[in-house]
Amino acid sequence: EKSLADLARAEAAQKNHAAARTTYLQLIKEFPETQNRDEVEFQLVALGLKLNDEGGALDWSGSLKRRNKTSTWYAESLRELADYYRRKKNYASAEKTLSELEAAQKKPAEKLEVLVSRAQVFADQGKNDAAGELLRKVLANEEVSEATIAAIHSQPIRELLILLTGFSTAALHGDGLGLGNLARSLD
Repeated sequence: EKSLADLARAEAAQKNHAAARTTYLQLIKEFPETQNRDEVEFQLVALGLKLNDEGGALDWSGSLKRRNKTSTWYAESLRELADYYRRKKNYASAEKTLSELEAAQKKPAEKLEVLVSRAQVFADQGKNDAAGELLRKVLANEEVSEATIAAIHSQPIRELLILLTGFSTAALHGDGLGLGNLARSLD
């Protein structure tokens, strides 16, 4: 079991996605009760998307949901799907997937990270008012994490914040501007 998992990881690291997927499928066939099944199924989602096999990726994400919808690997599979849809400019599917991810998250900080991703989808579509509203909600929340703040500094969200607030990029990187002030500036 371990040797198959190691081989699949090595193949994926070498960007031999088809071989890695085949090896992970062999691992599940030979060891259906593996304790790493959630991770293996997540890898099958990610590899399916890299191979543009959306249907296969959705099947494995569905399998994860049916078996263990509280698994962090299931949440990661939803993130992968949402990112895939966003790159493909399939915004309706990205939004639907992010809504499902938000519902699956239990911790407030994790839900805030999903809101930032949803804001990115809105910003990609030029829906700046909707994106700004989500960012206001995130920045006003006491549970906002450093990871979420880092995500807010990504493109195109940083540009949207500059547009909405008039603050410079340096100000948005924390040069004396607190999150509370930034949230109030969006009102």
